[in-house]
Amino acid sequence: MKKHFQNISKNKQHFSRLYTNLYTNAVKLPVLLPVFIGIITLTNCASIKKNATYVTPQSIQIKSGTTAQSPLTEAWQRSLIQLTKGIFFIENSEREAGIINISFDQTDPGQYVTCGNFTIKDRRLSGTRNVTYDPVSSIRFGKGFKTNGEKVTVIRSTQLYGKANLLFLERDTERTRVRVNILYTLVSKTQFKTGEEITDAINQSYSFTTANRFEGIDDVNNTKIICQTKGTLEKALLNTARRSTDLDEDEEEDI
Repeated sequence: MKKHFQNISKNKQHFSRLYTNLYTNAVKLPVLLPVFIGIITLTNCASIKKNATYVTPQSIQIKSGTTAQSPLTEAWQRSLIQLTKGIFFIENSEREAGIINISFDQTDPGQYVTCGNFTIKDRRLSGTRNVTYDPVSSIRFGKGFKTNGEKVTVIRSTQLYGKANLLFLERDTERTRVRVNILYTLVSKTQFKTGEEITDAINQSYSFTTANRFEGIDDVNNTKIICQTKGTLEKALLNTARRSTDLDEDEEEDI
């Protein structure tokens, strides 16, 4: 009988140690679990992170005025005729006031404006490469992969809207001073596509004029950005009032 109680005592000690071990491990498990989840989350973020470097656009002189070797009425009428042949919509024209107001939109903003250049990592299954693009351009590139293997793609589309004022001033009976000022509004939509589903989108607009450039934050890359005219459209609008034989005059002002 004594031996029987000794066996029972040993069994109690054994189960007591087993329960203690199970309790200790159970207490440790909740401590370890958040650490493990945290590692997964950080790894997931790192796998889709996109690093971008930015280069500002070069400062350039923009010609905002010219002289047409024609009387005011002739220069004004010539400009009006030429504008109807282009991408412009004439909103208002007043001969007595010497003004023409126009509007336009363009699906290829890079012809007329620039916001510098971003260089980003284009991550694909075939590998990673550097891609440099002007934020005014529409572009598509791979941002990376989530831990479940789904590809994250960035799809950026842009559109340029604008309004322009042309002012005609009589310099003398045979010459007309012409000035131009353009308000540009660049609208961008950046979508983030995970697998086949659009999971997020950022809409942004940048407004600037012939004389004043835009300086602000690009929401997609969270980086300072500068946008400005290339002067291409200003030159084209000024030329609508000039004859092909007109010569540039040195005293014309630049921005």
